[in-house]
Amino acid sequence: MSSSSKNLLDNLKRLRKRHAFTQEQVAELSGIDYKFYQSIEAGRRPNVTLMTLDQLAKVYQVSAQELIGVRLPVTTVKPPQASLGAPTKVASRLKSTDKKSAKGKGTLPKKPD
Repeated sequence: MSSSSKNLLDNLKRLRKRHAFTQEQVAELSGIDYKFYQSIEAGRRPNVTLMTLDQLAKVYQVSAQELIGVRLPVTTVKPPQASLGAPTKVASRLKSTDKKSAKGKGTLPKKPD
């Protein structure tokens, strides 16, 4: 069993007991079948869908990440910079389109008589 699955099981049990809910109440509040919820908490269903995880997280008003105990690291990744090389074909097309559309700006088409 993966560490995130183990965290999920531990957190579900801990939260359920902290809120004094029964398994049946959690299942009802989350919209999950009672037997299915039992199998999740017992570890017989270690792989739950994101939708199920989200439904369970809403019961306790926490995020799905908090429910599985994932702490995202602080990162300092910078966005990639545009290359300073020759303009691309798309950029060239955009420039020529802008010139064509700028010619007719400010004038309305004439109505036929």
